[in-house]
Amino acid sequence: MSSRDVGRSSPLATTFLFALAVTLATTVGGGFYVLTDSAASAPTVSASDATLTTAPDGTQTVAIRERAGEAVPVSDLAITVVRPDGAQTTVTGFPHPNGSLAGCSCTRGDDVVTAVGGPLESGGTWQAGEALRLHLATDDGSAPVPEGESLHVRVVHRPSNVIVLAANVSR
Repeated sequence: MSSRDVGRSSPLATTFLFALAVTLATTVGGGFYVLTDSAASAPTVSASDATLTTAPDGTQTVAIRERAGEAVPVSDLAITVVRPDGAQTTVTGFPHPNGSLAGCSCTRGDDVVTAVGGPLESGGTWQAGEALRLHLATDDGSAPVPEGESLHVRVVHRPSNVIVLAANVSR
């Protein structure tokens, strides 16, 4: 080794270090983009609520109303309803043009919800002032949610996996 070679890097080592720096920068930058893009795509749905009504014949309907916020395509939603006895259904694949979920592969879990209404039936978007309607199953004509009990409703924006509403609804 001569005195002229001191402090010199071989071209191969320089190329390797440059490639390593570019790979690290791309990995870190790409991960940051994925995290920030996912959070940015979550819709703002504020001041929303859910109510449970019981008709004289014992049938019950959950209405999930958006009071303020962005319009959300119903095709992006997954709605889970959990009864007091623990039975639950998650419904996706909106809209359902005739409202019925009979024979539909769009539900997961128990048969808690039998039909949908509002934008879940007609399609388009869920926006301020509109209610998503879920008709609860009843086998014997009795109300699925007894007096004094409550059920849990959760609405998830599937592309961002963000819960836009989680509520306990009492009768």
